[in-house]
Amino acid sequence: MQRNLGFLLLLGACVLSAQQTDTRPAQPGPMSPEGFSETHRSLFVGPASDNVGSLTESLVGSNTASARAALAPVARRNFIDEQIFGKIERDGIPHAPMADDREFIRRVTLDLTGRLPSTTDLRDFLADNTPGKRERLTARLLDSPEFVDKWAYFFMDLLRANGKMGKGHQLFHYMMKESLAADRPYDDLVRSIISASAKSNLVVAAVNPVVREHVEGKPGQVEHGDDLAKVQQLDTHDELTVLFGKAFLGINLSCISCHDGARHLEKVNAYLTSKKRSDFFQQAAFWGHARYIPHVEHTEAIMGHFIVDDLASGYDTQGPSMLRMPPRRPRRSTGITFDMRKLKITPCMPERNPSSPRKMHMATRFAVAPRKNPASATPSTCTRISEPIVMPIGSTRRRCSISVAESSGERHCPSD
Repeated sequence: MQRNLGFLLLLGACVLSAQQTDTRPAQPGPMSPEGFSETHRSLFVGPASDNVGSLTESLVGSNTASARAALAPVARRNFIDEQIFGKIERDGIPHAPMADDREFIRRVTLDLTGRLPSTTDLRDFLADNTPGKRERLTARLLDSPEFVDKWAYFFMDLLRANGKMGKGHQLFHYMMKESLAADRPYDDLVRSIISASAKSNLVVAAVNPVVREHVEGKPGQVEHGDDLAKVQQLDTHDELTVLFGKAFLGINLSCISCHDGARHLEKVNAYLTSKKRSDFFQQAAFWGHARYIPHVEHTEAIMGHFIVDDLASGYDTQGPSMLRMPPRRPRRSTGITFDMRKLKITPCMPERNPSSPRKMHMATRFAVAPRKNPASATPSTCTRISEPIVMPIGSTRRRCSISVAESSGERHCPSD
């Protein structure tokens, strides 16, 4: 009897608990497209004022002291002043007022050393009434160890120096600091990095940015001495083109490495909308003769220790890629058909110096034109074509060459 009573009490408690009202908050339902657009509308709405130049126009039209100072001519001390203030005057744009001594020492010290001026330096600079004190301060900061530290860090960051360089990372950092301390010309420094080759990146510091961009290819061990597949050579060409385009040309070429810029980059970069993937191939072809070979110990590749030389056969526009979209299908040129998988492009160099290194003219476009097959060739046996082609490009004549690898198939042979 007691057991039945306990069972009934337990059953009643369960029923009462189930009947209690659920106090949990209601979950929101799916958002409609209209609600989604309204929620994110502020991200795509422009500024409240349609007249973005209203502040400039009001300043130009006023007669206040600040307006007169903004319109007053500025003394030109060097070609940089001429470039900046000359354009400001030609465009009729008022410049900001000249910085006072407190503002100047703070800004120039932060810009050149990444640090705030000390209280002693600040007091001495404000108390100095002799002419030329700003030029002397700038020269002193440029000669300081703090300038070397700050800008060596900047260039290491710009060139993405990291552990992929192996022990060459420290060597490259040392080279950057020594170059800055010695006031090495920037063009000479950049040229040494772009054109570097070495038997070891642990010995030649300048080659380490090239080594850092290597794209690792197949896994496992190296099969034999001529096995270069441990590094994806073509993708490494492309990665170096993208990196140096950003660092030294100030433009990101990564988008056109996969597709044409038209209908893709209108809201990102108007200049690149007119560029095609073939333009990227032409730029990357300056690396076509470079090879990136890891050192091997007992068939095991040491990926932080590289050889970089100039013995590759050229840039293959139809080669395989691990990173980018599949290449476009070969196109027929007028009267001549090339197997694009066999096409090797040698980048143009100035005719006055045909033996100059492969990478000196990164920003120069080149042209390639097919040559007729020699009369001695037959459809079943193609001969290797490697003839220099000189074509006018703008006001400069460039020397280019094109070669078609030997092939035995009729469809792969160039024909008259």
